[in-house]
Amino acid sequence: MKLRQPLYGHTDAVTCLAASEVHSLIVSGSRDLTCILWDMEELSYITQLAGHPTSISALAINEKTGEIASCAGPSLYLWTMKGQLLTRTDTSCGPQADILCVGLTQRHEWDARNVIVTGCADGVVRIWRTEYNRTQLPGPPEEPAPPGLDGAERDEREQGQDKGWRRRLMLCEELSSGQTQRRCKNNPAITSLAMSRSHATLLVGDAWGRVFTWTCE
Repeated sequence: MKLRQPLYGHTDAVTCLAASEVHSLIVSGSRDLTCILWDMEELSYITQLAGHPTSISALAINEKTGEIASCAGPSLYLWTMKGQLLTRTDTSCGPQADILCVGLTQRHEWDARNVIVTGCADGVVRIWRTEYNRTQLPGPPEEPAPPGLDGAERDEREQGQDKGWRRRLMLCEELSSGQTQRRCKNNPAITSLAMSRSHATLLVGDAWGRVFTWTCE
C-alpha cells in the first residue's frame, strides 16, 4: 500500500466513508455535520452536502445511478452525485430511532424495486422506496381565470401551468428480529447491514453480536 494524498476539508472527526470506482467518487461524512464529495482520480474537492442537523452516521452510493444516501440522527437524505438534494425524510418513530447504517439495492437503474435500507438504534430495519409526486413549480402567482371559460378551456389552462415531479421517500416495510414478540425499548440496535451480490439476501448485524439473514422476495 502506498499513500497517495491526504484530503483536507473537515473540521472534526470523520465518522463514515463511501466510495464508487464506477463514478470515481469518494464521500466522507464528519462530526462537523457535513459530507464532502471528492474526485477519486484527481483526489480533489467537488462539493459539500450541507444541511445535516447532526453528525453524519452512515453513507452509501448507488453504483447504478451515482445517487448518495446520507444519514444524520433520524434523518435520511438522497442526493445526486453532483451534490443536489433530491429528497429527505425524518424516519423517527421514537426517541431511539437514529440511523446507524444504510444500504442500497441496485438491480437495474430503471428497476422500481430498488430500495434504501436503514438500520436504526431502536432495533428496527426500515426499507424505503422512492416515489414521484406531481408538484406545482415555484413561479409568479397564478392569474385568475377570466370569466366565461367553459370546463374544457379551464382544464387546458391548468394543464399549461408549470408543473414538475418531486421525489419522496416512502416507508414500505419494517423488519425486526422480534417480529413475533412484543417490540420493546430494549431491543438491540442495528449496527451493520450488507446485501448479497445478487441483492436477494439482506444481512443484518445487531448490538448483541447476532447476524440475521433476510430473503428479498
